[in-house]
Amino acid sequence: MIRKHLPAILSALALCIFCEPPAVACTLWAAAGGRVKGGGTLISKNRDQKPDQKTFFEIIHPQKGFTYLSMSGGDEDGTSPRAGINEKGLAVVAATAGSIPREIRLKGEKGAVRHLLQNFPDVKSALADRASLGRLHPVFLLLADKTGIAAVEISTSGVSVEVSTTGIMAHTNHYILAQTVRQKPSSSSVARLEKIRELLASAKELTFDDTASFGKDGSGGPDNGIMRTGGKREAVRTLGRISIWIPAEAMPEVLLSLENTGRRLAPEKRLKLDDNFWSGSGVILE
Repeated sequence: MIRKHLPAILSALALCIFCEPPAVACTLWAAAGGRVKGGGTLISKNRDQKPDQKTFFEIIHPQKGFTYLSMSGGDEDGTSPRAGINEKGLAVVAATAGSIPREIRLKGEKGAVRHLLQNFPDVKSALADRASLGRLHPVFLLLADKTGIAAVEISTSGVSVEVSTTGIMAHTNHYILAQTVRQKPSSSSVARLEKIRELLASAKELTFDDTASFGKDGSGGPDNGIMRTGGKREAVRTLGRISIWIPAEAMPEVLLSLENTGRRLAPEKRLKLDDNFWSGSGVILE
């Protein structure tokens, strides 16, 4: 019986080997130093997921560690931080390592964004703890504080890091720094990375409004734009956006936006993260 159907089985396996991986989330970008008008750093994320997922923003006061603003997301089985900034001025945004199989992505500890925001005051201290980074599951991270930005790629074989005090960075859903990882980047991940790099290079000095507007760019189409609307009913699309400005000598500011499918949406919210903000708690936008 097996021998009779062997050609069909082999053909199916061949198609699977060369098929396009799913176009999972998200798009991340950042700028620092001389690339930021007025100095400091800028960091942003578009959270892309299937429409049955939800996204909201909340202030979290953990029992131990720093208070932080979280872009949280998930489904009926639970939610977790996907991006945010803590009271000390460390910002973190994350993206799925979608170019590797799901069973490999699940190896290691979960909660990268929560771990970093809750435990570290700045980029330097976060990167210094390579042991804890190495225990995390494969994921892509951009970090920022008032002095600089960093890109972190975690794989099952190690941690790759790039740091900049004056420059731009971008990430989507495939490995860039870790050249030895075996992967299959999706066409969406490649197209979005190319587009966000183009947008970042469009001005010598970027403003907060510039980088926030990049998240609305849908020129790549419903599945390949930075702002994704989804080419099919159940396709991945942008559910929320967060942009953060961390000035060198002033309080950070954030711009929060939701695109949750089927829900009545609140208007964009721009906030200055002063002492009064950090005294709040709970959901601030949903």
